[in-house]
Amino acid sequence: SLYSFYQLKKLANFSFFIFLEGIQGVFFRNLFLIIIPKIFSTSVAGLYFLANKMNNVLLHIVIGSIREVAYPAMSKLNYETGEFKRIYRELLKLTSFFFFPLIFLVVNLSGPVFKIFLPESYSNASIYLALLSLISLTRPAELSINSILKVRGQAKDLFFISTLKRGFIILALIFTINTSIEIIII
Repeated sequence: SLYSFYQLKKLANFSFFIFLEGIQGVFFRNLFLIIIPKIFSTSVAGLYFLANKMNNVLLHIVIGSIREVAYPAMSKLNYETGEFKRIYRELLKLTSFFFFPLIFLVVNLSGPVFKIFLPESYSNASIYLALLSLISLTRPAELSINSILKVRGQAKDLFFISTLKRGFIILALIFTINTSIEIIII
């Protein structure tokens, strides 16, 4: 037969954990959309969301485009070979080579750029953008690890690692909820 029950079960299990991780990610991203406006003023929440949107655009442009090309190419390689590891290291280096200087520029130029192109009332968004950008420095490594786990068929591990990471972030949020938005961002 074309498909065995074992292969179908294995694929369904893999897909189920990828689906759960995706749903959890959507919920987690939207959690901040609910919490931040409840704690902070509308203007602070609006500036945070502007900065977050700008940061997400940068992440999508640099990392998303590389990941969209890399994952299909990497999935064709045998992940137990040295070639797989070598290519993944090169991919991480390449992503970091473009990403780290971009983050450096965003952190250092967000204030002046906001002052030149946006009204003064938007100036705090530049601080939020700089903080969000600094936090995203680990994103290339995180996405590489996620891709490796997917390529290796370890969706269950990916789900549990993501759950653990998000659990720590929620704990940090609980402990910092009554502080400033800058502390919550970090």
